[in-house]
Amino acid sequence: MSLDQMRTICHISKRTARLLLHNGFVPYIDTGKKTHTYQIATADVIEYLKRRIKTPERYVLPKGSYAHGKTENRVFKPKEFPSRERIDEYPDVLNAHDAAIIAAVNPDTIKDWVKNKLVWAFVKSNAFHIPKVLLIEFLASSRHKRHAAWRYNYLRSREELDTADS
Repeated sequence: MSLDQMRTICHISKRTARLLLHNGFVPYIDTGKKTHTYQIATADVIEYLKRRIKTPERYVLPKGSYAHGKTENRVFKPKEFPSRERIDEYPDVLNAHDAAIIAAVNPDTIKDWVKNKLVWAFVKSNAFHIPKVLLIEFLASSRHKRHAAWRYNYLRSREELDTADS
């Protein structure tokens, strides 16, 4: 596998991928060519992803790893779980807007969760209606934490690319 394929699979930037390779987090073979320098085994990338899920703090790049030390450490910072008072004030069946307020996300994210079958909902009058209990179960699940961590890191890497292009 090439460096480009690895970074796409891992949802990381080229610079982060190079740092992971050069610091020994993912083994590789140096081909000696100017292009396609890295030859990476697929099994090694899979193993790295498994280790990154188990211990994400181990794979935080040191401050200053990027140019001029402008970026902060790339560690997932979960949002606070909604307070019981905030949840209790809503009805047992939520529309997408109310669910988004409880989950502290955009209503479009709630709709994506429903479409991707992460959260169950029924449709009534062309609107999603989500049982509050099922939304809370999803927010407390490890699946949500993994999804949120991936999304957070993906958005951070997109921000880095946008600032690099400017």
